[in-house]
Amino acid sequence: MIREGLEALLVIVALAVYLTKPGARDRLPSLYAGGGLAVTASVVAAWIFERRYGGAHDLVATNFIVGRSTASASRKSFFGPFE
Repeated sequence: MIREGLEALLVIVALAVYLTKPGARDRLPSLYAGGGLAVTASVVAAWIFERRYGGAHDLVATNFIVGRSTASASRKSFFGPFE
């Protein structure tokens, strides 16, 4: 968990630095809000799985979530965002 959190922090910091250089500081609040929402969603999901599975690690649920997120990311990277 700590490794993934540090990786996410690294991505947020890199994006913030990237947005600061070309003068897009007005987009930083959106970046930070998205990061905050991601942390909140992660905590809520962890709580739900804790309540649902009693703290036991469930490979079926994990594979479902990873598969859905991978499919979504792949679709967006190959075909672009749907508007």
